[in-house]
Amino acid sequence: MLGSLLQLVLDLLIFSFFCAAAAVLFRWLSPRYVFAARALAGSFLAAQALATVMGETFEPPTAFARWFWDLDTEWNFATTLAATQLVLVGAIALCLAWLSAKRPAWKRVYFVGVGAFFFFLGCDELFMIHERLFYWEYLYAALGAALTLGMAAVFWNASRIEKLFAACIPIGLAAAAVGAISFDVFSEPCGA
Repeated sequence: MLGSLLQLVLDLLIFSFFCAAAAVLFRWLSPRYVFAARALAGSFLAAQALATVMGETFEPPTAFARWFWDLDTEWNFATTLAATQLVLVGAIALCLAWLSAKRPAWKRVYFVGVGAFFFFLGCDELFMIHERLFYWEYLYAALGAALTLGMAAVFWNASRIEKLFAACIPIGLAAAAVGAISFDVFSEPCGA
């Protein structure tokens, strides 16, 4: 009984998060994107929604389908999608560092650090690096906090729209962290 109640609460939280993410994307961010960026962001959001819905609700008829849609298995659709998204954020950060020659050197170095961090997260998603680390939750929380503080320093005097874009990174990291830790903490009580 407790497991099914926890599962329902988690499903409602996930659904609420996707609704909020879609609202932010399509209301405030998407109108400022060029067409290719809008298409990419919408495609990734739709693919993530598909992976989550299939992983949470689909009763697979075969072992392959069970593996393919399982949210807690490595090297399948969900983990490859997550790794691709993380590496793409890293690549965008490196492009920002490269293309922002007019910015101070420390801001470019910061974007290189952000790029490297997201490349590491993408590799971690595929190669399960954090599963081999003790207290990885604290390590990742400290890295996320450092990234957020660095982001605040870099965008302190930025325009309102730059601050809005910059806020998406720590909010996304926090959402990913809550999701990852929730899967670890609640998988056993929910019967997974």
